[in-house]
Amino acid sequence: MGHSRSGSLRARISVVIAVILLVGCAPPYDTLVIPPPPQGVSIPVKSQLALIVEGRVNGITANILLDTGTILTSLASPRSITKFNLIGDGPNPFDGSERDDLGVCRAGGVIDFDPTLFVAETVDLGGVVMGHVAFTVIHETGFDTFAEAGVDFIMSAAALMQVDWRVEDFGARLVILPANARPRPEGAVDLNVGGPFVPFSPLKVGVIALRIRLADAASTSEVLLDTGGAMAIALGDEVLTTAGIEAASLAQIRTSILGAGASCETSILRLPKVDTGRTSVSGLPAILIPEGRQRALLGWQFLASHESIHVSTAGSWMELTQGADTIAVLSEPLGTFGMALMFKPEGAYDIRSVSDGLVAARAGLIVGERIIRLNGIDVSTIEGKSELYGRRVHRDGGAEMLVEDASGAQRTVFVESDTIL
Repeated sequence: MGHSRSGSLRARISVVIAVILLVGCAPPYDTLVIPPPPQGVSIPVKSQLALIVEGRVNGITANILLDTGTILTSLASPRSITKFNLIGDGPNPFDGSERDDLGVCRAGGVIDFDPTLFVAETVDLGGVVMGHVAFTVIHETGFDTFAEAGVDFIMSAAALMQVDWRVEDFGARLVILPANARPRPEGAVDLNVGGPFVPFSPLKVGVIALRIRLADAASTSEVLLDTGGAMAIALGDEVLTTAGIEAASLAQIRTSILGAGASCETSILRLPKVDTGRTSVSGLPAILIPEGRQRALLGWQFLASHESIHVSTAGSWMELTQGADTIAVLSEPLGTFGMALMFKPEGAYDIRSVSDGLVAARAGLIVGERIIRLNGIDVSTIEGKSELYGRRVHRDGGAEMLVEDASGAQRTVFVESDTIL
């Protein structure tokens, strides 16, 4: 997930000026009420695809996506208003013109922002508590972001910008630490940080970015750190052009992908080299963002392929610790078994297309069938979605799928691993 406007960090954060004028003297939002202890708190990460954890919103258990790619207010669905006792707190200063686009490849749906800004009195992440947390409620036609992700809330970058945080064991665990919990280590990567505290505004708006070098370009390119993005990297064509790379010259892995709710006519390309200053990868699979221009996102698949990462927005640095297989894993495209899938509200994935000659076709899966469970896990759950789209099943050699046809008849099919998107 990432912001929909292109341009520099300064251009992205300029929307704050309008927000200041609109919100007036409202009480401060997203206040850190109970900070983490010196040793930090450890929380399991529930997905291979994004930084999703379990927390409590107004005392009620919730699945929360901590998304540094969402830079305005945190987001909620209409059904969360009553389920989690959210309270209307005046007009929403965001009219949608500067909204996050909720996916690098979104088609077939319409998003509207609710005119009321809602708040939760508390959001508890493993004992770290934020108070008076602001949420924009989004109304969607043709797609449901929250059902697709399996989450109740999407917390913006500001939530993680008041603390230090570390992701350990290749994306399996989040550790929340006090700000400036440790001095900057040797070899850390510089971060370009905007926010989260904005003068004269009760709202917190945050951006975490870094600079990368593509191929052997003379200059670097800015990329948004995106813990909600289920990809390694995504970028617009102008980012490639600025680096002296023509998209047409790159090897293509696939010419279309299933994006947020519909087929997306774009390309997945192999970049000649991506260098963060700490991790250098050749052949990294990259999504070309439709009409992305100068926009670029460094996603969860890149971050979680490291043994650990440590982010200090207060210190403006990030430490990336590679594992033995980090570079090899990053060079592998994620697999979808040679199928295009669409999540349905009843909790299954419809098979929309099957590529000839790939493993889904060889296993006998056909268009119109629905996937109900994968390796015994319901695909409507975060864990099931993670298995379906993550790397684990492909490294394990494949997956057993329970599928159902239009008549309701069910059968079990084993589909071999496949690293072709």
